[in-house]
Amino acid sequence: MESDNFNKIIHNTDEKKNSYEELPELEQALKNIELHINEQPQSVQDMFEKRKNEFLNLVAIDGKKFIFGGCNGESILTLVQDNKNLNRYKTRIFRFSGSDHQWKVVPGLRSGRGFSFMKGEENNELHHYVQSTKLDKRIYKVINSLPYDYVNAPYIYLPVPATKDDPGKYPEELEFKEEYEELNNPRWKEFQKFCQDFYKAYNRFVVGADGFNDFTLQGGLYRWVVQNQSIQEFKNIKDYLEEINKNPEYSETLNLKNQTLKSLEINNNYKPALKKIVEVYNQNVSNYIEKCFGAPFPDDMIPDFSINKRIDTYFKPENGYGKEGITIEEYKVENTDGDTLVFAMAFDSKGRVYIDNIYDPRVGMNDYGVLEKITQMGHLVYKPEDYAKQASYGFPKKYSKEINEYVDISALWEKIPLIKKYKRGLIERGILK
Repeated sequence: MESDNFNKIIHNTDEKKNSYEELPELEQALKNIELHINEQPQSVQDMFEKRKNEFLNLVAIDGKKFIFGGCNGESILTLVQDNKNLNRYKTRIFRFSGSDHQWKVVPGLRSGRGFSFMKGEENNELHHYVQSTKLDKRIYKVINSLPYDYVNAPYIYLPVPATKDDPGKYPEELEFKEEYEELNNPRWKEFQKFCQDFYKAYNRFVVGADGFNDFTLQGGLYRWVVQNQSIQEFKNIKDYLEEINKNPEYSETLNLKNQTLKSLEINNNYKPALKKIVEVYNQNVSNYIEKCFGAPFPDDMIPDFSINKRIDTYFKPENGYGKEGITIEEYKVENTDGDTLVFAMAFDSKGRVYIDNIYDPRVGMNDYGVLEKITQMGHLVYKPEDYAKQASYGFPKKYSKEINEYVDISALWEKIPLIKKYKRGLIERGILK
């Protein structure tokens, strides 16, 4: 198995992971950084003397050398060698996502928003809120071997982009770029495009629903539904907005600034016709979302989930430790048009089933620890939970369950035909009940 071969390149084996004896190669790399400190990026110059003793492990993957610090359950400070100047290392930080229940790379912090973490190249048209910062599994397997270390979170060393009003911090160190792979097979390509387009709609009308703050015919919601009025559910919303805005009794209130779906819903002074905007929105967006999740899948794109067809399996423990976590099983599909995909199927300790990632195993890994090219598959690659505010409006409520600040939304993903098939297999194998 690939995982067996990979274990051979980790310089500190499981037997040593609690003591982490400093190996000559690790010592040499750290000494070299110290000798060439003036060649290092500013973040490394600011951090190295204070934190150099935290670096415990050196690993080479795809010709890239990573130096890992200890794991505090929330963050991991890492250095990666610059392939243009081998004396120079760059700062990389991994963070445990509370909603995705796994480690992700954090490219930087958003300008002017405190410790608001970037989820990737967020202005890229194909940017994927969940998929863009998923780690290559080889990086993940190294993280699983790291010892717990009570070190301070290293987020102050993340770059912050400059703006016209703020010079930012280490802005020149933000190098994260997203590249995407387009499938060749006509049916697969068409399905990929459907998934991507639907994911944009899901992001806008569910995840970003709280961003609608103008319900006049000049507002953002009206513009969006007009653009999508070929879909009956969005035409229904458009028609109701037009109806309510024609009535002078309501139009004056609608022209008040910065109203949201939530404010329309909870304001006791608003008349039923205004509150009904929320009802019309929820009913129609929910119907559309549920319908698209059940869309048919190309038959030859669904892997054979027989256990003898599994190409790898590994575990992503909760916060890096313990028995709770996510089990990943990988299955490969290919076609005669040159497409090769690996479906990294997931089930967790709570019995939830979903797709952790879909990727081309032939692409390499960049020095952020993510794949060079992302096979963006829209809504198929998501997570079992989301922040409550990102599933409050437009999400089919029968598929959600509140858990503290998060909402369990995994039941909706089980409408996807591929996930249905995989879950049946897990039940037949006795893995799930």
